[in-house]
Parts: sequence; C-alpha cells; structure tokens
Amino acid sequence: MNLHAVFFETTPELFNIATLVVRIFIGVCFVIHGLGKLGIVGQGSMAGFEGWLKSLGLPFAAAQARMAMLCEVVGGILIILGLLTRVGATLCLVTMIVAGLIGHKGGGYLITNTPP
Repeated sequence: MNLHAVFFETTPELFNIATLVVRIFIGVCFVIHGLGKLGIVGQGSMAGFEGWLKSLGLPFAAAQARMAMLCEVVGGILIILGLLTRVGATLCLVTMIVAGLIGHKGGGYLITNTPP
C-alpha cells in the first residue's frame, strides 16, 4: 500500500464524498443549534434566548431571536440538502458573525462558557 497515495492523492469521487460528509456535518450542527433555541434539542428556549439578547441590550430582541433561529435551521437544511448552498451558507455566516461579535465575544464556541 502506497501511503503517499492514500493521504495525498485523491480522485473526484473521493473529493465529492468528503465534501458531502463535511456539508452534512456542518448543516446538522446549524440545525441542532437552531432547534436548541426552540427547546427541541437541549435545555434552551426561545424565551430564554430572547431574554438573553435583551440583557445584551440588543434592539428588537424578539425579532432577532427568531431570525437567528430561522437562519440556522433553514440555512442548515439547505446546506445538508445541497440546495441553494450559497444562500444557506450566507444565512449561517451572517448569523455567526453577529454571534461572534456580540454574543460569544470573549466566551468561545459554546455560550455556556459564560462570556464576560
């Protein structure tokens, strides 16, 4: 077995399989985080998320909470299915930029890390 070929060479089929696996993984992560805001997965709830956004001083916290949840769920599903992938990725990207700059600032990946 040629280890160089195994680790460094690829075929179009293997590349397609790899991108499929990554796309499904990332999409599922977004869907799970969106459903967590509804209380379907984990201990979160929309009321709790909305209250947290209010405590950060964000205007229109109720609308922003629902938009974040919708962007994560819809964007994640689009990424998983491979339909309108750029639209789904853009929805998720904008949501993550806002989350990184406002919500997770100083706290890391998980909001449970108690950011300052």
